[in-house]
Amino acid sequence: MGERRLHRTRPADCACGLGYTTVLDREFNSVTAENAMKWDAVEPTRGSFNWAAADRLVAHASAHNQGVRGHTLAWYAQLPSWLKNGNF
Repeated sequence: MGERRLHRTRPADCACGLGYTTVLDREFNSVTAENAMKWDAVEPTRGSFNWAAADRLVAHASAHNQGVRGHTLAWYAQLPSWLKNGNF
């Protein structure tokens, strides 16, 4: 059987419920950090980093022997407001 991947479409800290994570853990061998690792999520204020959601995603994947892939980590539609507004 081929490799099965899940492109995670919900935030890492969502209240997805046990059913979601049960299927995730049983059926998939990798997850994609779609939003948890985007620039606006990890540096909402210039110089102030928040890796909590990304850390949760990676910890869950590691605990279930799943790989983690980044997904367009710097994207024009999800830049931090301090950068878009020129406050740097």
